[in-house]
Amino acid sequence: MPKMGGREFYQQMLQKKIEIPVVVFFDAILGDELEQICRMGKLMVVEKGSKQGSPPELISVIEKAIFFS
Repeated sequence: MPKMGGREFYQQMLQKKIEIPVVVFFDAILGDELEQICRMGKLMVVEKGSKQGSPPELISVIEKAIFFS
């Protein structure tokens, strides 16, 4: 994102009490970063190179996030 990272954007959502299902979609992430992101709230985390990162699988993850929210 050109103006801010996804983490900062999500923090702003939390501050504004915007509660919607969120999927974190990343290229690569370190364990510490993943732990920090997961402490922020109820997030689904998907790695771009994983099977879940393919478009059909990603749509399925998003549908599940919405259904179980």
